[in-house]
Amino acid sequence: MFAGLEVVANTLLIGGSVLPKKISIDLSTVKENNFYRDNDSIIETFNYGKTISIDPTRLSFSQATVSHQKGGKAYNYNSMVDSMKREGWNGDLVDIVIMPNDTVTSMDNTRILAAREANIDLKAKVRDFNTPLTKAESERFKVNGKTPNTWGEAIKLRVEKQASQKGTPDNWSIQFPYGSIFDPKVIKSK
Repeated sequence: MFAGLEVVANTLLIGGSVLPKKISIDLSTVKENNFYRDNDSIIETFNYGKTISIDPTRLSFSQATVSHQKGGKAYNYNSMVDSMKREGWNGDLVDIVIMPNDTVTSMDNTRILAAREANIDLKAKVRDFNTPLTKAESERFKVNGKTPNTWGEAIKLRVEKQASQKGTPDNWSIQFPYGSIFDPKVIKSK
């Protein structure tokens, strides 16, 4: 058995530091070879392009830092967490991308972090790494004159951009080329 995995009464329990919550899967319903990795449940069960509800601790971040105060918005990070604690998830879907290393990374970092802190599941749209972006999405995710063509390119550009961001640890983009499971630092403007 692998570290952190346990079978009890025909149920696979997955735990450990990466997944603070235990996940139960009834093994009698799992087809052979369907669940090689933890995130296969996202891929196999919901397919790309579908909307899912997911524990935010299962997602990686594409940024090392997030802003406390969103430009032009009446709310900030703390009020977002408080709202999620009271009302649960009530915002737009977040976009999550299945990466080449089979992890799942989000384009929407502040809301993922807030959902983690509020201890709630979030609503997400699953994207394949190679799925083309719409023209509007390509423009939205443009970085330093580089326009991504796919969801994977958009995530990689965002990760690479972290090297030039204030407050980002040295070599973060190199250490985490497909995103990081570690919580981003919340940056307050002065």
